[in-house]
Amino acid sequence: MSLFAELKRRNVFKVSAAYLVLGWLVVQITDTIAPALGLPEWTLPLILWLGVIGFPFALLFAWAFELTPEGVRRTQEVSPDASITRQTGSKLNHVIIGLLLAGIAVLLADKFLSPELPTSTTATAVEPGADITPLSYDSIAVLPFANMSDDRANEHFGDGLAEELLNLLAKVDGLKVAARTSSFHFKGQNPTIGQVATALDVDTVLEGSIRRSGDTIRVVAQLISAHDNAHLWSEKYDRPLTDLFTVQDEIANQIVAALMPHLDADEQPVVSSDTGKITPEQFERFLLARHQFRDFTEESLNEAKDAFLGITKTSPGYAPAWAWLGRSWVSLERVSNGRVPASVARPAAQKAIDTALALDPREPMAYVARGEVAMSIDDDMDALADFERAIALDPMLVDAYVERQYALVNVGRAEEAIESLERAREIDPLHPDVLYGLTHLLNLQGDRPQAFAALDRLYTIKPMLAAELEAHLYFDSGDMARAAYVIDLIKDGDDDESLEWRAIAAQAMGLHDAPVIQRTQLRPLSLAVLGRRDEAIAAMEEVIAGTEDAHARLHVQMQTWLALGEYERLRDVLWAAWLERQQGETDGGMGSEEIRVLAGALQTTGDPDRATDALLVAAEHIGRLSPVHSGNYLHARAALAVLEGRHDQAVSYLDALASRGDPGYWIYGTPFASDWLVADDPRYDDVRARFTANREYQLAELRRMREASLSVAEVRAEYLRASPAQAAL
Repeated sequence: MSLFAELKRRNVFKVSAAYLVLGWLVVQITDTIAPALGLPEWTLPLILWLGVIGFPFALLFAWAFELTPEGVRRTQEVSPDASITRQTGSKLNHVIIGLLLAGIAVLLADKFLSPELPTSTTATAVEPGADITPLSYDSIAVLPFANMSDDRANEHFGDGLAEELLNLLAKVDGLKVAARTSSFHFKGQNPTIGQVATALDVDTVLEGSIRRSGDTIRVVAQLISAHDNAHLWSEKYDRPLTDLFTVQDEIANQIVAALMPHLDADEQPVVSSDTGKITPEQFERFLLARHQFRDFTEESLNEAKDAFLGITKTSPGYAPAWAWLGRSWVSLERVSNGRVPASVARPAAQKAIDTALALDPREPMAYVARGEVAMSIDDDMDALADFERAIALDPMLVDAYVERQYALVNVGRAEEAIESLERAREIDPLHPDVLYGLTHLLNLQGDRPQAFAALDRLYTIKPMLAAELEAHLYFDSGDMARAAYVIDLIKDGDDDESLEWRAIAAQAMGLHDAPVIQRTQLRPLSLAVLGRRDEAIAAMEEVIAGTEDAHARLHVQMQTWLALGEYERLRDVLWAAWLERQQGETDGGMGSEEIRVLAGALQTTGDPDRATDALLVAAEHIGRLSPVHSGNYLHARAALAVLEGRHDQAVSYLDALASRGDPGYWIYGTPFASDWLVADDPRYDDVRARFTANREYQLAELRRMREASLSVAEVRAEYLRASPAQAAL
């Protein structure tokens, strides 16, 4: 008998076929359920490797052994007459057929049940041919795609895919797309489809998952109706990483196809990622860098800047990377307290922005970045033009609306600034920066009810940020007792941040003997105000030794020497920092307050010529403040008028503050911050007395609220009852 015939007789071929079908079935089942069970990524490769190792042993077993009625025996021990290999082969045929049917069932289950997708709620499939046209489907929210990979470092990948899909869908006329920040608010919360739809005012929700294994990705996506939780469309993609852009486009276009009957369009638009200038590998780096940018800390911005810079070297034709590089430089200047000085950040930002626009004059983020550079040099009108250009190119770009309102308030156009934020809120209703800006601006314009309505929405998103803002609103209105009381309630912990908040509130009201102050780095100032010179200087030196922040080191020295009345020491410290600032490499730690105090110290110590340069810069800084956006506006204008010798005007500013019940700013133990420059001027006596009376009233109010143990809601209700807008209602 030939070898082939003997292999056939011993069922070696059928055993190999059954083994291969069974192995394939095990691999498919493992691939499908492993993510749902939270098994590590190496589970599937291990199963596959064990299967490969077992294959030759299965063949050897089929050749060397035979199944008989007496059990398993060596083939050589079974005579041809007693062999039942024919019957065994028939059974193997049935096994193979059964395994094939099971494999088909697994494929169907994998396709239609999608167990890998963490659905937000139970959804009901739409019957084929069912009529869904009576329902409206012209709006969508794209939730961040769940990361099903074992490596949590791939988290940005699912976020990035969802954001790119969102951007693609936003290009479709007639389709309202909820913006990124609002959609991503639900990440990690496992909301129902109804909760998402209600919060974002949409008809459909796209959710999905992504799993990366080496250079391959699996993307599962489904579009769900918010009206009845029905699946409108779902699909699964198993592709190499190099097909990422194709997958994005396919998902976006299939969603558009599903929604076409409800869009005001004659024919289906085709959306495309337009990412021909960057490889998928570099695009993944871009997604991570953008994720780091949005963390918006100095560390994360540095990481984002370096990543964007690397991408511009490997993919120099990709305009968005250049635009985001420009924004990174501008943002680093903002948050670094002089560690990334303007002399470095602004030229680098401008170069990146110019490159982005040369590559693509229609790149909207480049105009946002250019507008931010323009605002940093007080060119608000050019900034405004850039932000409006960005909005024209991308009407969904919330960052442009937010930055536009800053430019508008800088030129005194409060109503337009509010309109810009309201438009941003329509696009991105849960964006914390939008709600924060609206609350702050509406309160300053006297519309307290609308301000607190926006604040209530912010409480649902970022409660601690909202609570801090509520205290800030009371500060802006000169209601220091209410601000201090709310801070006591919301910042009642023993962490450094909570202690510092309470200490700042105490110092602002002149309560320098409050015990909480001695537990913070603000204690040198209060010790100096209380006349405890040696302790104040020792505390100041301790603070200096404990920080490398140039601004913090200079600020504590300025406050301590000023409160002690040692103006020559004050002048020398600030002048050294001024010279460092003049050299241009860093700002020397000098902010607006330090420059203003330097001008006063030079005047007080008989050096008016050197005071002139500092006074010009101080006037420039104070001139940037907007009366429609800064609660500190009148205090700052009064300080400048004192320095410039316009005392009647200074008294007028201070009188306006006192007339509205403002208790003054007792940080240096006197009613206003510039009092040390006019301590002997009788023209200020009346306003000092009024500030003192207001402070006594505020202290009495603080005692009343504490004795009554009022809640934050009760404190707020009192504030709103005092609102002119509320009274008019």
